[in-house]
Amino acid sequence: MPSVSDAQAKFMRIAEHNSAFAKDHHISQATAHEFVQADKRAGRYAHEAVTPLAPSAGVSSTGYVQPNGAPPFKVF
Repeated sequence: MPSVSDAQAKFMRIAEHNSAFAKDHHISQATAHEFVQADKRAGRYAHEAVTPLAPSAGVSSTGYVQPNGAPPFKVF
């Protein structure tokens, strides 16, 4: 059964990959996995790949932002 909302799809993706989260919310990881697979088959709520920032965007490979030569600070 595919998810009925973005929130449910996100919840199921988290539960599928995090056993502590699944246990806290009383859902089996197998059930969450079934939802995620159904979403993939239906082509809905697909998790889009995150495109890393280009080096010219001021972000170093360590994830610290260094705009205009300022001291680095962590991006959260």
